[in-house]
Amino acid sequence: MRRREDAGWLDIIIDDHGEFSIQDRGRLSRLVRELKDPEKQHPMLYFFIGQNIKDEALNALFSNNNIKRTRSNATVNLRSEIGKEALEVPIFLADGNLVTDIKPQLISSCKQGHIYPIVRSKFTESQILPLLYARLLFLFCDIVCIFADDFPGLNYIADFLIFAARVGSASTLPVQVRPVVLVILHSSTPQVNDFNRNISANRGRMSGAFSDVRVVSLDKICETDHASTPARYCRLKSILQHQADHITNMRSAHRASFKALHLKFLFQAALKHTAATVTDPFDHIRAMRTGNELAPGLSNHLAAYLELGFQAGIRIEDLTPSIASAMIADNYPPRAHLSDPNLVFERLYRTPLIQALQLLVKRPDTLSLGHKKVCELVRDKMNRLFSSLEREECSSIELHKLQVMSQSGLLCQVKSNRTCLWCQSRRPQHRPSCGHSLCDTCVLRFGQAASDVEYRFTLQLCIFCLSRVPLVVDLVPPTKRVSILAIDGGGVRGVIPLEFLLLLQEKLGACPVTDLCDLIMGTSSGGIIGLPLAILLWDVRSCSEAFDRLARRVFQETRQVSLACFHHSIIGRVLEWLLRHSFLGRLLKWLTWWLCDGLYDAAILESVLKENLGGSRRIFDAAGPDSNGALISRTKVGVVATNISQETSTFVFGNFNGAEVYDEQCGYELVRPEHENDPFLWQAARATSAAPLYGVPGKHLYFSPTFTNSSSSVFPPYTDVIGTFQDGGLKENNPAWIARQVSRHIWPAKRAPALLVSIGTGAEVNCARGQVAPYFRNVFKDGFARRALNAWLSSLDGERKWRDLVNQLDDDAKRDHIRLNVPLKGMAAAIDNVNDINGYRDLVLLQPGAVRMVAEAASALLISTFYLELDTLPESDNGPLHCRGTIRCRPPIRSILPPLSLLHGSQKMCFVTDSEFLGHFLGEKDICSCCDRYAKKISFEVRHLDEEIMIYMELDRQERRKISGFPDTVNSFIKEQGLLSPFGNSHHDSPGTQRCTACDNHKRKPCQLEGSRPRKMRRLI
Repeated sequence: MRRREDAGWLDIIIDDHGEFSIQDRGRLSRLVRELKDPEKQHPMLYFFIGQNIKDEALNALFSNNNIKRTRSNATVNLRSEIGKEALEVPIFLADGNLVTDIKPQLISSCKQGHIYPIVRSKFTESQILPLLYARLLFLFCDIVCIFADDFPGLNYIADFLIFAARVGSASTLPVQVRPVVLVILHSSTPQVNDFNRNISANRGRMSGAFSDVRVVSLDKICETDHASTPARYCRLKSILQHQADHITNMRSAHRASFKALHLKFLFQAALKHTAATVTDPFDHIRAMRTGNELAPGLSNHLAAYLELGFQAGIRIEDLTPSIASAMIADNYPPRAHLSDPNLVFERLYRTPLIQALQLLVKRPDTLSLGHKKVCELVRDKMNRLFSSLEREECSSIELHKLQVMSQSGLLCQVKSNRTCLWCQSRRPQHRPSCGHSLCDTCVLRFGQAASDVEYRFTLQLCIFCLSRVPLVVDLVPPTKRVSILAIDGGGVRGVIPLEFLLLLQEKLGACPVTDLCDLIMGTSSGGIIGLPLAILLWDVRSCSEAFDRLARRVFQETRQVSLACFHHSIIGRVLEWLLRHSFLGRLLKWLTWWLCDGLYDAAILESVLKENLGGSRRIFDAAGPDSNGALISRTKVGVVATNISQETSTFVFGNFNGAEVYDEQCGYELVRPEHENDPFLWQAARATSAAPLYGVPGKHLYFSPTFTNSSSSVFPPYTDVIGTFQDGGLKENNPAWIARQVSRHIWPAKRAPALLVSIGTGAEVNCARGQVAPYFRNVFKDGFARRALNAWLSSLDGERKWRDLVNQLDDDAKRDHIRLNVPLKGMAAAIDNVNDINGYRDLVLLQPGAVRMVAEAASALLISTFYLELDTLPESDNGPLHCRGTIRCRPPIRSILPPLSLLHGSQKMCFVTDSEFLGHFLGEKDICSCCDRYAKKISFEVRHLDEEIMIYMELDRQERRKISGFPDTVNSFIKEQGLLSPFGNSHHDSPGTQRCTACDNHKRKPCQLEGSRPRKMRRLI
């Protein structure tokens, strides 16, 4: 016996302020979940409107459903035809009335389902229900049966249909798939003619709302007027079946037959849309892009792609096929609904393409075809490609790949650092040896996932030039946050952060520190340190030795007055003595420095940088090659510079691009010219290291308040075709704040870093006198110039910048920001005194607590490699939500375990939340024996999806540290992993690794969440 269940689906409710809301009881979701295969079945929706006669018809037509037993007090009920749940086309049965008693009710008292407040509109209370039918339910109905005998007359029905036609259908789909309306009469009546005349008088509007309106008299389809109830409705069932067959064919022809899973999500989207705006149309095509939204900079990237093609001498007719195939790949990922490509082009791509062509209007010589003709070419090619996709010959990605490869002889000439050529929609982040750069999304689409490392992909083939130089790319997993290393500037004092890095590397053992950092940001000497670590893949020891040699060569001797013409004469020797020992000589030196715009010879610096960093490697190039000959794109690195304008704006050189949606008032500008003007690695290092000075006490150099007003500089600004730049320390000598900004622009979905380790170049110890306000002012010592200088110099103080940053954070986030620095203890704060290099190193080695600070930083970096992935959607048993997931690790766990054991080997480590024990950290035992990846299965509970949770690695009962990705909500994890994306995602369901049968044993389930069936849950530990 089938259990009794409430068929209630939708309600119209009103709060105590007279505001209407729609309540969704989740009935459609439950029925979809009960289907045999909701990812393949295409249900139809019948909507029966009436009262007693309607109930009689439902009982007769669908006797197995026992309508009385599932009756509800809801405004609209919903059932599934019993016995048809396994059919390819199951039937959903909705029923309601044209009038309903809407009583005042507090929204807070409605505990069942979700509430969607209706925005204020011009419609009255009596029009709300017809409006709900016209703008929401009729979007998804195939057949609407109105039982006229339940209402005052046919004119009443006509008024309802005319009202529905006047408010209009909210659908943007073809009119051929609008619902068929059957007005059911028990017996024919003269009112039928008046009804038909009313409908005909409004035929223009009716045809936009309904595909057909018919009157069906039951006495004309039955042999006798006194036929039994089952007999009376027998022929009606045949009519319904005939209409259903016709509608099924029409929906298939117009590619508007939706799978059950898609139907559920489209209805939920339409419900939210209708409540928010009852007048605007509902765009099915855009709604199906939820979780895979159109790239925000599409028109700009299309324009750039066309421009680059024209520059390479390629005709627009030869560029449109690859544009069309990119659009096919963009809109039809796995699990997507195969919408009509003509409709897709009109709703999504026509406007961006027109905008792109308009951006090229300044070069009319390149556009041999008009805008309309270009759109036709793209649309026609999309139709041809779609035919192959519909026949399941290959996936949309394969279609795009084959199309580009077939034109590789032409398209290989197109190269860009600012537009991903592979998708033509986003900014690139990775550059193969051939220069055909691509974005993170395309790495997921076209790369081959590793089996033993999380989110490591190998691109074996460039589809543009068929190059087979492998590119290995490490991506940040969706639920993991980034770890940042920021290194201050300070000239020769750069040996201080290097000494800290050596100690840190000692704690990490064989695990390179760069493998634990997603972003390295440096200013001046910090940039010179960061670039070879990330791009040349140097170890810390090699970097330290090279920096020592560089500093000693560059700062060996200041620029001298040239006496080449007197070199071998007595006069020359006399002049040389005068230059060294007289005031005139010093004055000539200053004049030389001023005329040459620098104390030291920039040619020596540039020569040394080229020797160490290479003269031909560009900053956007991939690292490597490794021992297998593959290039590597892994850690992002940036260096800070400033321009020489009066505003002294901040610029960043890096091997990355920011996302399209970053704030233009972010405080810096990324230097990213096109391919041929991209800075060389040594040029970026040169730009960040042109440090001004403010004076020469003795003979050593200090920073100057403004370059343009200073007498000279350490090195002159660096000038290239892209601009003139000087030391980034003028604005951001401590690049920690800029690093946070940059990380948000590279990874917009990452709200905050998992960890930021900032390393200073020594801090001056403030004496007690400097901490109090003096009572007297010395005219010379405390004059306005000196006060202004002191104020500006304090703004460059890395420690002050660090305090300002940390003070903006909450207490929990402060633990994720670690500062390593030492007091200078009376040593000169010079940036060029090579004689003090060993002394600066000793400051770190002899600093009390330095080893402890480094150990803390090492531990934090190691723990930040762990992150959570949900295995499935949360499940509910009418109580808390039960969440099951796996804690993963990136980089490979084999490199993490030895240093973690060395630091905390004697401690019993475990994973916990604020209220639950999740499981012991078992080290080797947690590693999957099949794929060699870390796979710690855990389960936990939350009260609701938006409850913020925290997962820690507990080192002992007194100490614990967050793993990466927390704090956050389960809802965020669901979104980042795309667990609620029934129409597919931008990366085409590419997994982060090759599927492992042992630890990736969860199968993607149909997207569903609310109302899970009660069942006994077992906790995994």
